[in-house]
Amino acid sequence: RDSFCEWNDGVYSLEVGVAGESGADAVEVRRLPKSSPADLEIGASGLAAAYLGGVSLSVLARAGAVRETSPGALRTADRLFRTDRPPWTLEL
Repeated sequence: RDSFCEWNDGVYSLEVGVAGESGADAVEVRRLPKSSPADLEIGASGLAAAYLGGVSLSVLARAGAVRETSPGALRTADRLFRTDRPPWTLEL
């Protein structure tokens, strides 16, 4: 969901492949028709927080910012967005 930039609002598919010879995982994001079922429902701000690594999607779900609609989707998404490095910013 994205109420600020409505053109981003929709259903997206995230497909992740196993790391190849380069060591990098292959990720493909595709926009699906809005009528497509979603495994997770999340707003843009929640997605941004998870993407930056400051908070897990499970924590956001407990706060009501993420809704799991397919069993196991939240656990899978937590693994996909997990990072070993915490977010960091230079304080001036």
